[in-house]
Amino acid sequence: MRIGLYSELGRRAVVRARELIAAEGFTPDATGIRACRAAIRARAGDELFARIARNEDFYSMSGCRDLLFHVQEHRFTLPQVKAMLERLGLKLIEFEFPDSGETLARYRARFPHDPDALDLDNWHRLEQEHPDTFARMYQFWVA
Repeated sequence: MRIGLYSELGRRAVVRARELIAAEGFTPDATGIRACRAAIRARAGDELFARIARNEDFYSMSGCRDLLFHVQEHRFTLPQVKAMLERLGLKLIEFEFPDSGETLARYRARFPHDPDALDLDNWHRLEQEHPDTFARMYQFWVA
């Protein structure tokens, strides 16, 4: 089974934007989304807001609504994922990454004793060191 879950750490820019939305009272209609995007672009010196402004979904009305105005989103940490897999009796088969192997190469360089890259504790350490590793989401296969 292929699973996709949002990373708590990887989604910190989205969380920051949602805090701004709540504080400013932006609404999920065209006017509110445009005002929100202008407010985020005005804060481009803040790396988390700049990261949001680089997201392709930021520039379409429906994409921005889904990215920033979604009414409910569940985010997880790798220790939580590990506990869920253990509780359900599932075995991690592999992670999937949108890059051309850089993430897996970084993992293997950091943890050469785990060439199969299946140790979720190690992945958690790597994510702590490189918080954008799972910026899109955790995508992995289990059996």
